[in-house]
Amino acid sequence: MNTINFIPQIDRFDLNRAAVHISEIIPNAIQRIACMKELSKSILEADSLSHDNWELSLFNNKIRLNVGQVEVITIYKEGIRFIFADPIVTNAEENYEITRRNGPYYRSVPIPSGACLVSFSQIGQISNELRSAHARYISEASSRKKGTAWKEAFSPSVILYIQMELKEQIPFPGYYKNEKNWEALQIIPEEVRFSEKIFEGAKYQINVNVYERDPNARKQCISAYGPICSICGFEFEKVFGNDAKGYIHVHHLRPLSTIGEKYVVDPIEDLRPVCPNCHAVIHMRTPPFTIEELKSKIKQRST
Repeated sequence: MNTINFIPQIDRFDLNRAAVHISEIIPNAIQRIACMKELSKSILEADSLSHDNWELSLFNNKIRLNVGQVEVITIYKEGIRFIFADPIVTNAEENYEITRRNGPYYRSVPIPSGACLVSFSQIGQISNELRSAHARYISEASSRKKGTAWKEAFSPSVILYIQMELKEQIPFPGYYKNEKNWEALQIIPEEVRFSEKIFEGAKYQINVNVYERDPNARKQCISAYGPICSICGFEFEKVFGNDAKGYIHVHHLRPLSTIGEKYVVDPIEDLRPVCPNCHAVIHMRTPPFTIEELKSKIKQRST
């Protein structure tokens, strides 16, 4: 049974919630890191062929990498499914669960191909032959379709999760790299739990520069103001029910990117709870909009 319900509009962008779903798909921590390594290899392979031809999606019970029009790798609770191009050597046939269909595995990539399910216990012994056949399929899928049909399901939270687990850079698809998306991306990591102290401002690197955010400060802010947006009054529990109870973003009134050094944050004076939509609008401008400015905009439009 899942700990939290899957809410695509939230979980594909929120690192904390994505981490919960990924941990439930792959409960074993060692196997989870091994899976992320295999997934990152496939992402790098797809991105080396085209920055715009791939997409990574988080679902309730799986993580899927698409290239062009088709799936190329999917992580389920049962293991990892690699789509591969034939021929594949005999020992792979003996060691893994191989599935073939009459004709190509996917019609839009019309080559001899199949699917190989690798259990989590076998992740550390994936053969070079399987990875090579899988890479050939990625190349064929990328060459058949320019662009991907699954952009709307792209899940930046999974990219951030892989980077956090592996401590290495993983690319974002080219179509995601526009100014507004990068602004939103820099908001996401503030929901990550890193430090035990209420000291904030130390830079770390997740593809773009973001800043440490402290969970104790966050909790104290929400305890003081409630999980209700300080700008529009939105409350997740009222709309999505008990699974979203207590969920909210926390906004720093003083942007950490302008500080450049650690400081002691006052959860009551320096922080305010805001919904993701209002939080995104706050950061659409530099310097950010103030809470008062956005409340005024809402009031003006409602009169």
